[in-house]
Amino acid sequence: QTYAQTSSVKEEQNFVVFVDYTIGNPQFKDVKPQKIKGGLTVTEKQVDGQWKVIDFSYFTR
Repeated sequence: QTYAQTSSVKEEQNFVVFVDYTIGNPQFKDVKPQKIKGGLTVTEKQVDGQWKVIDFSYFTR
């Protein structure tokens, strides 16, 4: 799922991307894979007519 919010004040676009993934460790058979709910926030700004990523961060939810 992706959500976008445009801010015309700074001419920036802010995206939130939800990412769910599973971490497994095959070396240890008694450790069950963990399901992680996470996501990214990405801020883009127009530079010379092209959108460029100027900031991003990771979060868990």
